Amino acid sequence: MDSVLITHFLSERSMSAPLIGNEIALFLIGTTVGVLVNMHLRKKEKVFQKLADDVDLQIKGILSRMSLWLMEEDKSEYSPDCLIALKESLDLARTCALNNYNNALWKKDSYEMDYIQMRQQQSMVLQEIYENIKSITCLPRQAKQVALLLEGIEQGYHRENTAEGLLKDLDLLFQDLKSHELPSNREEFEARAILFYILKQTKKLLIIKREFILAHRR
Repeated sequence: MDSVLITHFLSERSMSAPLIGNEIALFLIGTTVGVLVNMHLRKKEKVFQKLADDVDLQIKGILSRMSLWLMEEDKSEYSPDCLIALKESLDLARTCALNNYNNALWKKDSYEMDYIQMRQQQSMVLQEIYENIKSITCLPRQAKQVALLLEGIEQGYHRENTAEGLLKDLDLLFQDLKSHELPSNREEFEARAILFYILKQTKKLLIIKREFILAHRR
């Protein structure tokens, strides 16, 4: 806008009072229109809220499917479609959050961007858990305990939940599994090792959420 006003002076080869007044009026009109447009565009909180709710529902569904498929010996039909859909939803939500952040007129609030980044980190962990569930070829009795934990996480899933209680449940399960007798064969050993790694990934999933909540409470 400044360049346009300067160009007017250069083209007129004058700095007369009427021209200056005209340029001031143009500046005020342009600034006012720009502010009004920015105020209209700056925040689409309801749009982001809907996209974020959709992401949350998808994650709950993924956890529910994981708890069910973990107990199935034949996992050939367990596809990553839900994870692909989650990535697409996260991309849409991230675009909306970025637009909201860039269009903010006064204070820049990074909550939406941070929230989507947290969910993206969790989605990568969920992808790893999915791949490990797919790789289990036998079902030791410990699989039921891990499946129940995943089910409990899904049922206790809430946006403002710090996951402290879930982390305590997970640590108790870790201690319980360590007290079990050693595997009787190689296949069971490999399956239990995968289950143990799934628990570690699940703990990472919960810690990501806890750190985000605690950071934004401060």
